[in-house]
Amino acid sequence: AAVRAPDLFTTSKAFTAGWRWRIPLQHRVGNGYVYASAFTDDDTALQELLADLEAPPAADPNRLRFVTGRRKSAWKGNVVALGLASGFLEPLESTSINLIQTGIGRLLELFPDRDFDPVLSAEYNRRTEQEWLGVRDFIIAHYHLADRTEGALWRHCRETPPPDSLAERLDLFRARGEIEPSTYDSFRQASWTSVLTGLGVWPRKVSPQVAGLDLEQVAQQADRVSALIARAVDTLPDSSAFFATRRVRTAEGLS
Repeated sequence: AAVRAPDLFTTSKAFTAGWRWRIPLQHRVGNGYVYASAFTDDDTALQELLADLEAPPAADPNRLRFVTGRRKSAWKGNVVALGLASGFLEPLESTSINLIQTGIGRLLELFPDRDFDPVLSAEYNRRTEQEWLGVRDFIIAHYHLADRTEGALWRHCRETPPPDSLAERLDLFRARGEIEPSTYDSFRQASWTSVLTGLGVWPRKVSPQVAGLDLEQVAQQADRVSALIARAVDTLPDSSAFFATRRVRTAEGLS
């Protein structure tokens, strides 16, 4: 039988007390289960994960525990906390590397001289807080809006009122499909729109500017773009052929 080319994307799947990931690599497939210990125990979580695997695990599962949160001040005195030193967010959106990059970028923008003006560190901390809260809201939206009935975790997330900042964003989107990201949001309009509509949240009305568009012309343009993408994809090798070529080039010392 033909061997299916590996997927080129991570799959996230809801489980009873959280979610699991499936990450195809060239030599193996990585799997994991992020679960809330308040809603299940380690043994039950392990059995749920193992039952969903496509093949027996190649190694014993490695349990990692974490507490989400961030430092109140990422920049204090002459010390700036980056990466895991600054905090940790639930990894549903894999934001850790991006938060490191944006943290470094902010530091370069506000880099002090020998006087270490406290205004600079205060502004750094303000922007950092704004970004982290935006990521927090984006992750909470996945849980709060999920129409899932199995598992106490999902009922808890659905029934718990969201933070005011997320509630305001949801109200605006439901009213007219507006997404107004802040300057320091990691997730922009396309990301928010994809998640909200994917979870069944649709605006009651649209902007008058949109209402005046010819929907048939819009559909035709979308079809043209889709056809262009499909033709481009047809010219590309599948993932197995691509990685095989890369391995040969690497073995030959080529980049």
